[in-house]
Amino acid sequence: MKSINKFKSVFLFLFLFSISAYSQSTSQIIDELYNGGADVIEQSKDLITLSVQAVWLASELTNTPTITGTLTQSVSNPNYWTYSSSPTDKLVVIFANGSSISFTFTTINGYTEGDAEDFIDNHVMDFVSVINGSLNLRVQSQTGPNGDKTEWNRTITGDTEYNENSVTTNITTYGFKHLEVGSGYAFGDFYDEYTGTISSATVNFNINERETIHNAYSSNDGLYVHERHVHNNSSASGSFGTYSFQELYCFYVGSTQFADSANAGYYSSAIEVYNWVAQGELLKNGAYFGSVQFSSTPVENTYGPKLVANCQDGNSYNLDPLLNWYLTGVENEDNTKPEDFVLEQNYPNPFNPTTTISYVIASGAKQSQESLANNEIASSQAPRNDNVSLIVYDALGRKVATLVNKIQSPGKYSVQFNASSVSGGLPSGVYFYTLRVGNFSATKKMILMK
Repeated sequence: MKSINKFKSVFLFLFLFSISAYSQSTSQIIDELYNGGADVIEQSKDLITLSVQAVWLASELTNTPTITGTLTQSVSNPNYWTYSSSPTDKLVVIFANGSSISFTFTTINGYTEGDAEDFIDNHVMDFVSVINGSLNLRVQSQTGPNGDKTEWNRTITGDTEYNENSVTTNITTYGFKHLEVGSGYAFGDFYDEYTGTISSATVNFNINERETIHNAYSSNDGLYVHERHVHNNSSASGSFGTYSFQELYCFYVGSTQFADSANAGYYSSAIEVYNWVAQGELLKNGAYFGSVQFSSTPVENTYGPKLVANCQDGNSYNLDPLLNWYLTGVENEDNTKPEDFVLEQNYPNPFNPTTTISYVIASGAKQSQESLANNEIASSQAPRNDNVSLIVYDALGRKVATLVNKIQSPGKYSVQFNASSVSGGLPSGVYFYTLRVGNFSATKKMILMK
């Protein structure tokens, strides 16, 4: 048995693959249409990081390059791992909570003179990852320096499951990053473009997205600045018809004075609002259905508006919280009416150890003229006084807390989650909370930082 402090478990975002057979409400489809491609790319990055860290740990324990065998985490002390040479065809990682992931490498070459992070930035890899029998994904990645940039080309293909529904993905991405650190300042430029498909038995997504991020820090101002450009021309088709974004573009700038928040990607204050842009259209069956806008006019040094799609069915569908929920969780005044199911982002986020989760239960009274004409009931319209469940999961899909499990009438509710009240307390990391009401389901991510 050996103590390893360098190896940190990377939390795998299984719930990001949430395009499942029951996600048929308009709000769910539009949310997944906006976020689906980025979620898959984040999954692939996590798998690459965890696979490399697992190889580094196995190699350190055996004192030789090792890509097969079994790593087992100690239940009593998570910093201790043991190694077994079986199996001989893959590398298995068994965590203290019983979850497991395996990596079968076809190719793993790269820069080995440094640490795991150096290898992640300079490698050629082709491997298949399997998590608890519910995820089977192949990641092909080529990453390395090109001038003053680090560039990558990646493909992620294969199957996973979410709530007993099969999901298939085939996404290709190109991207780069450029970092510069000087006296009193630091800059970071990041770019990702991704295309491909994500599909379940009932929903097919064609992904066509790209984003550019510029981060900067000035010690003179004590300010961290985040600038982001988002482009989306993706489409979704199923029994509901076809939804597609046409030239969706959003640009915004935020800032924070807190290093920990900036490092985690959280910015709380809108700045340079005269440059903010939100534009584009949402089409339904090829015809205009709504426009992409900010939920309100951006105001300097506030927590900013959300990015929404204002649609002809009378609804405003949330696409991106932008800066609303970051860091402090202070929201603009919420005028949400209980006519649609809504799961809000927890606040504060990141949190330690308590956070508040709010949600809206639909009245069931509002129904579009289109659905009435087609004699349909929208899946986001559940009967009054339905059973409501709000459950927290860890990043490997294990239930850690049930916050709500009872009949509730329409309205807006808030519940507090205390990570320290869970038996043994929860470690820092990524967690997910899922709201279920009738056929409606929504999942969001939150971060515990101790």
